[in-house]
Amino acid sequence: MSRLERGRSRTVSPTHDAGRVIDTFGTIAAFFALLGTGSQAYVSLRQLKEFDPAAHRVFVAVDDLKAEFSSLRHPASWSRRRREVQQLLKESPQEARLYHRVLLQIGSWTLLTVASLLAVITALWG
Repeated sequence: MSRLERGRSRTVSPTHDAGRVIDTFGTIAAFFALLGTGSQAYVSLRQLKEFDPAAHRVFVAVDDLKAEFSSLRHPASWSRRRREVQQLLKESPQEARLYHRVLLQIGSWTLLTVASLLAVITALWG
């Protein structure tokens, strides 16, 4: 090896594996998507009380009624209470709409957060 070749070999940076860099960026992007989705879900649901107080009030009331009895400790009372709540929601369509709107919002944010979590797992695993 000539002196010129030896000098060049010391100054040339090693080549990076592009696939590994892309995988790392994918993992970072999935992690940021999870953080962003989770924080946006938290903020959105916290703001629900401020922007839609009627829906928040109905949801909390119905949820409290549903959670009054533990399904594991008092299965008969829990089942009876759930039937009573369903009957109350049938009698009041406006409150049922508000309750289901909040429930849908919570469900959609949950799905997005779980999907982001699965993307992180896939990026780390794959």
